[in-house]
Amino acid sequence: MGIIQSAKGGLKRMFGLREISENYTFVKNYSKEVITTELNAKSTGKHAIETDPAKLAITYQVFKKLFLSYLLIAIVALIYAGYNFLHAYHIAGLLSICFSIMCLSLSFRYNFWMFQIKSGVLGCSFKDWYQATLGKGV
Repeated sequence: MGIIQSAKGGLKRMFGLREISENYTFVKNYSKEVITTELNAKSTGKHAIETDPAKLAITYQVFKKLFLSYLLIAIVALIYAGYNFLHAYHIAGLLSICFSIMCLSLSFRYNFWMFQIKSGVLGCSFKDWYQATLGKGV
C-alpha cells in the first residue's frame, strides 16, 4: 500500500495538479471579485460592469494572456495530432485532437470574457459576440 500511495503522490506532483487547481481557483475568485454587476435600466438581462478601470485593465490583460496561451497550446496539439496521424499513431492523434478542442473551448471562453469587459456589459449573447467580432461584414 505504501508504494501505491507514494506513486500516486509522485504522479500528482509530476502533473502539477495542486498548481493547476490553485490557478483555476485564483482565476475564478479574481473574476468574481473584479466584476460586480448592476442591472441596466433597459432590463434586458444585461448587466453594466461597475468597477475600477484599473482592475478591468488588469483583468483584460490576464484574460488576453490566457486566451493566447490556450490558443497556442491548441495549435501545437493540432500539429502534434498531424504528426501522429502521419506516423500511423491514430489513438494518440485522436487524443491530441480532443485535447486541442478542449484548449480551443477554453480560449473561446477567455475571448468571450474579454469581449464582455471591452464592451462594458455582462450577459452578452453569442449573437452579440459574433456580430461584434466576426459579423462586421454581414
